[in-house]
Amino acid sequence: GVWGANLAALVRAIVACFWYGAQTAAASGAMVALLVRNEALLSFHQTTHWLGHSGLEVICYVVIWALQLLIIQRGMETVRRFQDWAGPAVWIAMLVLAIGLCVKAGGFSFDHGIPMDVLLDKTKDAGVSGAPGSFWALMAVGATWITYFAALYLNFCDFSRYAKNKEAVAKGNLWGLPVNLIAFSLVAGITTIAAFKVYGEVLLHPEQISAKFDSWVLALLAAVTFAVATLGINVVANFVSAAFDISNVFPKRIDFKRGGYIAALIALLWGGAMLAAFWWFEARYLRTFDGERAELFSGDALRLPAELQGPGPVRFVHFWDPGCPCNVGNQQHLEELLKRFAGQP
Repeated sequence: GVWGANLAALVRAIVACFWYGAQTAAASGAMVALLVRNEALLSFHQTTHWLGHSGLEVICYVVIWALQLLIIQRGMETVRRFQDWAGPAVWIAMLVLAIGLCVKAGGFSFDHGIPMDVLLDKTKDAGVSGAPGSFWALMAVGATWITYFAALYLNFCDFSRYAKNKEAVAKGNLWGLPVNLIAFSLVAGITTIAAFKVYGEVLLHPEQISAKFDSWVLALLAAVTFAVATLGINVVANFVSAAFDISNVFPKRIDFKRGGYIAALIALLWGGAMLAAFWWFEARYLRTFDGERAELFSGDALRLPAELQGPGPVRFVHFWDPGCPCNVGNQQHLEELLKRFAGQP
């Protein structure tokens, strides 16, 4: 009955809170990419670390997290106003970005000229199988779209309940999904092609493109575009759903606004727990090699440095990856070998 339905709603709320934190981290990454252009902030980013992350990343995460709380101050009316503003703002910024890059590239073209091996390497983690442009690749993209929007189907009623009538829902779906999605995909593709012609790299994300800009204005435009787009998706897909799901558990005591606060708090605690877990993992497993006994290979050829070549005592050559958890066991084994063979001819 009603109480049983709350269980499914809470499961959806927990998943939404998880993605709420993940999308907040993605939006804060755009802020970091912009702020590190300043030398003082870049130094702070490189030298100050909290729980395994830079202090600047943590601060930007908290700022973006707090900004999203302002969106629910007056309930769904504020959310509606934010979406009404965010959608056109993202479109305008993307068109400016695409036109600016096309002008720098010398014109508009669908002929990307990207080598196939480079394209495959950049898109290998996108979950799209098959050669780019092939039938199976297009089918994989279509399946990705369906999977992406499947989460929104779960909380579709959170927004359709505010529609004037059935016709308004159908009209909004038509313009918002197939028309908007296809048009935005074309603009994104044109932007990626123009960026490759200008910078000689395949840049798939707005923050990667903004990092290449010499102009602070263009960099700010790209960073704000990505942040606003991410926040818009986050509010619709995760924030509103979690707020309604939590408020439905105790509707007499928890309204939509309080449900949003609880969801935001859970996301913040989740983010802190992930940072703490990463810090614990890093402190326990990840470590750098002893610099006093380390030698660096130089040049394209993999060969011993001149001072280590020729006859003499036993030399140990060990390839060290600071990010590998196996370092704990490897380091112990290496210490045993050094004690056993040290000084032997």
